[in-house]
Amino acid sequence: MASNFGKTIQVSTFGASHGYAIGGIVEGLPCGHTIDIDELKAFLKRRAPGQNQLTTQRKEADTPEFLAGLVDGMLSGSPLAFMIRNTSQHSSDYNNLRDIPRPSHADFTARMRYGDKVDMRGGGHFSARLTAPLCVAGGIAIQLLREKCIEIHGHLKQVGTIQDAPINMVHPDMKALASIATEPIAMVDPEKRSEVENLVMKLKKDGDSTGGIVEVVATGLPIGLGNPNFDGIENRLARVIFGVPAIKGISFGGGFDMCAKLGSEVMMLSPWTVTRLQHLPIIAVVSKAVLPMVCRSLCK
Repeated sequence: MASNFGKTIQVSTFGASHGYAIGGIVEGLPCGHTIDIDELKAFLKRRAPGQNQLTTQRKEADTPEFLAGLVDGMLSGSPLAFMIRNTSQHSSDYNNLRDIPRPSHADFTARMRYGDKVDMRGGGHFSARLTAPLCVAGGIAIQLLREKCIEIHGHLKQVGTIQDAPINMVHPDMKALASIATEPIAMVDPEKRSEVENLVMKLKKDGDSTGGIVEVVATGLPIGLGNPNFDGIENRLARVIFGVPAIKGISFGGGFDMCAKLGSEVMMLSPWTVTRLQHLPIIAVVSKAVLPMVCRSLCK
């Protein structure tokens, strides 16, 4: 049951939703960099469950305990190992699912693949709970990338049929995206946030749900990142993002919207020409500066 990704920096996760703990190991982090633990905790709080009526009501602090690789808040060069204790699991709530797999979950396929002894309490190792270790690794990566003037922010582009204000893909307002990071509904348009809240509460009352699209923007990336064909930056990101439960689609740049446009509308122009660049996929140059990378992930 492989649970790892990465080359220069390798990330692996362990644990299960209702086990003693979940956690991860991150190898290849540069030695000597100080990690702002308070900033990391604030980042993890954005994912932590049970903070409001819009998310799962399981309450977890999601506080990482670093076992190795971090000394006095500084990366020591050895593999970074950490765990997050599970404190609010209620396995008895899942007893009836032992023989009745939930639709659109890994219950049935995991049992067919690994046998009757596979731990599927709360989703086991397939649970979205395992995104917490990914957030620890990601929160540290964001701090390291910022030292290289690379910024990464995101928002809820869409929930159901409700769409947030569009982001300019050439000149994204990164301050606006950063300002909504702590919002329960991370949309730039406050009216849309209110609409989504009403929608979610109605769906919750009806015992139903809906999907959405998360849009992430990165600026300051170096030119030529990635390798040709099967090892491009899009290829690598897609593999990792599809590891997040419920992700059913991914696009970069103009994405699927470009299929309805003419080639003359979305063509790759000369790197030093600035005219029509809104729909470029991922890496291009404007006045010798790299365009932002825009990635959208669709959740069922």
